[in-house]
Amino acid sequence: MRLSSLYRLNQEDLFFINETRSYYPSQLIGRIFENKVTKTVYNFEKYLFNRLNLNLLWLMVLIFILKRIFSFWQKRQN
Repeated sequence: MRLSSLYRLNQEDLFFINETRSYYPSQLIGRIFENKVTKTVYNFEKYLFNRLNLNLLWLMVLIFILKRIFSFWQKRQN
């Protein structure tokens, strides 16, 4: 059984372990955990930012459509 399948580590984690062979195991586990948490937070922020941009885009489209409807309705009133 390979180390990567045993601990479910991807190539990036294996490279990280090879780079940090001088650490004690407890320090290494802490560093891997910190690396994964940082990556997760970054991905969540990226996801949130993309969702926010999409929501703002839809809001702008909705406002544009409502303005067109309102101006059309005003012209019909006059």
